[in-house]
Amino acid sequence: MKRLKTPTQIDVLFRERIAILFKHSNRCNISETAYQEVTAFSVSNPQIPIDIVDVIEDQFTTRYVTERSSVEHQSPQVILLQEGRVVWHASHFDLAGEVLQAQVKACLSDLS
Repeated sequence: MKRLKTPTQIDVLFRERIAILFKHSNRCNISETAYQEVTAFSVSNPQIPIDIVDVIEDQFTTRYVTERSSVEHQSPQVILLQEGRVVWHASHFDLAGEVLQAQVKACLSDLS
């Protein structure tokens, strides 16, 4: 997972065909559990780019994600993008790997 630190990097992400943005705090146990789920998904799906924003260290970028995506800030949070549009987002205990897998599969079938 690549760590994003600037609004410019976020803008690039919104131009991708499909992308996953994971907002994470290393100070939160729930976020650590979500991190493990997202990491396991990443290992199983290396072709899907997953980028991460540290919500504590990169607060400016975190706010920019909220503005750019129009998705209310949560942490942990996953935002799934398809051709620059938010097609799904989830936070906290809704970040199960199998749910993410199903959402990505739906996006990929839409792009085919």
